[in-house]
Amino acid sequence: MLHNLKPHSEELFSLEVKELKKYYPIKKNFFNLAKVNKNPQMVKALNGVSFFLKAGETIAVVGESGCGKSTLAKQISLLERPTSGDIIIQGKNTVGLSKKEIQQFRTQVQMVFQNPYASLNPRATIGKQLEEPLRINTDLTAKERKEKVLELMGLVGLIPEYYDRFPHMFSGGQRQRMAIARAMILNPKIVIADEPTSALDVSIQAQVLNLFLDLQDQFKTSYLFISHNLSVVEHIADRVIVMYLGKIVEFGSKKAIYQSPMHPYTQVLLSSSPSVYAKDRKNKIKVTGELPSPLDIPLGCAFNQRCPYATDECRSLVPELRSIEGTYVACHHAEKIK
Repeated sequence: MLHNLKPHSEELFSLEVKELKKYYPIKKNFFNLAKVNKNPQMVKALNGVSFFLKAGETIAVVGESGCGKSTLAKQISLLERPTSGDIIIQGKNTVGLSKKEIQQFRTQVQMVFQNPYASLNPRATIGKQLEEPLRINTDLTAKERKEKVLELMGLVGLIPEYYDRFPHMFSGGQRQRMAIARAMILNPKIVIADEPTSALDVSIQAQVLNLFLDLQDQFKTSYLFISHNLSVVEHIADRVIVMYLGKIVEFGSKKAIYQSPMHPYTQVLLSSSPSVYAKDRKNKIKVTGELPSPLDIPLGCAFNQRCPYATDECRSLVPELRSIEGTYVACHHAEKIK
């Protein structure tokens, strides 16, 4: 529960998420698309997610495809409305806001998408695309907008000559720098980065990650960083959320998660992550079975069908997220298998 995850201070967080749920109805019969089910099945993409994000902090969200990472990003960026729960940004609950109020709040939450080739408008120059948020959301003159854009371009490593050029003239790394500049142009409180380096060459990934860190130092922005690459997460994160089938199964500091993972699923993820250094390689943990369908989540712990430590308790009782040595873990036997 969130009250167990929140410190006692009255600090104003960039973001608080309380018991967030997002269910998607499956309205049509698979074999007969004309037939609508009276009681549609529900995909529980998020099923009670709670956490807080401090100012200037980076939380990374990791897990297999289908665990709910991108759905979480859509809720926090206000692109979708949650089924239930609260999303509190800078002390204000954004759930239930009108469309106009949401539009205003989006200036505080920006996204950097996975594919820099698709996230930029091919028909507009880089300068015009970076100026657009300023034109819509500020009273700056055209001259002032251009000055601000050129200043930010310099911060992300883009020369002024790029201002009047089009996206197709640039490499993937340069385009992602442009996308990051566009996200930062309004000085948002939160930036959601959804797999921002996965489409880039390995040689470019470190440069982009270091750019994120440099901008965070300057603007004190909070990051929610979504990734499947655990090496990337280890480089950039302060804390790590591990998700499985719409729930948080472990949440703690980067050091605790990487050095002393408590949940069997976290142990599986880390053991499957390759490393060129022998000292960092972990013994492979074997799991059986496939990821269950989100339409048919197992009773008890959702991981019980694949977990080597599962007991009858795991197959019947849903584990609560609880604190063990400063890390939050949803496992009945975390103390025994640590």
